[in-house]
Amino acid sequence: MPFPVTSPAPPPPTKAQSEKATLSVGGQQFEDFETIWVQQTLGDTYHQFKFTCAERKGADQFKPGQKCSVKLANQDAIKDGIILSRQVAYDAYRHGVVIWGVTNTYPAVRSGINHGTHSFDDKDLKAIVDEILKPTGVKCETRGNVDMTKWDYMHCMPGETIHAFVERLARDRNVTFTADKDGKLVLIGQDYDAGNQGQLIEGQNILKMQCEMSKKNAFSKYILDCQTPADNKLNGKAASEQRKSKDGTAEQYSVCKIPMEQPVRTLKEVDKRALTEQMFAATQELQATVTVQGWQPGGAQGRGELWAIGKKVKVTSPMAMLDQQLAIQQVTFTQDNQSGSLTTLVLVQPFKVPDSKGRMSGLPGQSTSSGGGASSGGGTGNLPAVS
Repeated sequence: MPFPVTSPAPPPPTKAQSEKATLSVGGQQFEDFETIWVQQTLGDTYHQFKFTCAERKGADQFKPGQKCSVKLANQDAIKDGIILSRQVAYDAYRHGVVIWGVTNTYPAVRSGINHGTHSFDDKDLKAIVDEILKPTGVKCETRGNVDMTKWDYMHCMPGETIHAFVERLARDRNVTFTADKDGKLVLIGQDYDAGNQGQLIEGQNILKMQCEMSKKNAFSKYILDCQTPADNKLNGKAASEQRKSKDGTAEQYSVCKIPMEQPVRTLKEVDKRALTEQMFAATQELQATVTVQGWQPGGAQGRGELWAIGKKVKVTSPMAMLDQQLAIQQVTFTQDNQSGSLTTLVLVQPFKVPDSKGRMSGLPGQSTSSGGGASSGGGTGNLPAVS
């Protein structure tokens, strides 16, 4: 039995003259590509691209290690990039080249930490990141209200990469660690308001959608346990039995217990780590993958910015039971001769900060239990935008 259609299908995608992809390498610009693929993901510490072209004059200009930049519709998609791979394939009838590259943050985040003492005591997150990034030449900036509480004791593990170290510290501070198109790393506080970007409406500008609502990874409670070295000011159970918890959305009892990866001094810090788990889990309960025409919210004839990760978009789709704002977690821009210019958006629920009673807006769970101290407060936050 065919799947019922409740609204007319939108027109087939087309390739607008304004939607050209330009790869700049060594002072030269190239636009003669057979396929184009550029992907940006919130939470990834590098963006990436992949172009294919025929083996002809000009294709020999692409070599691994070269600096490059990518423009889509005359707008920066990757401003400071590097070519990582050049793959050639041919037979008697076809000759092709595949170029794969990333933003210049890639070599930095995969680097091991080369530090004399591996100690970062009495430093905050931004200071630590700046220190370990200094040899790489990559810069880091903050957006929104990033928690600058210092750790009394902090060490990186031998052989730990920059990405792994910063990621585990960022979780403690409820901060998103990601990259932007300009070749910088970014620390984003969850209060950063990205704003809105267009609407997606079934039967109008949605070419196709796959939507999943799921509780398979939901828990009824998230419990964070921590220990810290005792001293004259902090000792006994206050140092050895630090605990905070947050309610999840599962209705049946199912607890997620997480030991903190490093010691902290206050229950407020343990509470913020629990908040990270609660907020992240809530975003995973709905995921919609939507394909639209063109690279801009206005479609193939759009004028304005490219679709951007972190921004919110209103989604109306009766078949998917959606009529709400979602946040863009991933953007993939593509173009070829068969499908034209397309954008595939991965959408999730925006981060929601619990209210003063620990309740998640629109989600089950009415309170937080604590081992002392106050619950986290705040209003409603959004996935941070990174462009």
